[in-house]
Amino acid sequence: MKKISDPSKHRKFIENHKLQDYMDTDLFSISELCTFEKNEHLIHAGHVSDYIYFLVEGKLMVYSYTSDSKNVCINYFQESTLIGEAASLWEMVPNTSVKAMTSCVCVSINLTKHRQTLQNDVCFLKNVCQIVSYRLNSETHLANSLTESMDVRLAKFILHNSRENI
Repeated sequence: MKKISDPSKHRKFIENHKLQDYMDTDLFSISELCTFEKNEHLIHAGHVSDYIYFLVEGKLMVYSYTSDSKNVCINYFQESTLIGEAASLWEMVPNTSVKAMTSCVCVSINLTKHRQTLQNDVCFLKNVCQIVSYRLNSETHLANSLTESMDVRLAKFILHNSRENI
């Protein structure tokens, strides 16, 4: 993780992605702008992260390992996604890892400094509940889709991740 010291760019990412809508607390004052290189980890399974992130540029992959050490992709995330709300915010050990699939830019919040603030921000907590609920339903759908053939799963993946028919 490399921190970017550019207040104008930082503020612009918050405004362009409407990130302030996620909370009542002033996001700019409690966050930093940072970058991750391709294949760099934001969160490691088994280790509590000190940060929560809003992905504002790039793509991330959430993955886990099977009992025989095979890498299993759980989800991909694109811009305007909150990362770390399910485990890091609550100082829980995550059972999945998150890594950059491309160079990424994130608005990050240091949880060592601001965990209590976020846990007391009702607007933020409502949004976290909605995100966790959506992801839980998506993962249930993913588990059910594993019974489908590979070509059906590939077609659904392409349709889900295409933008403007590309």
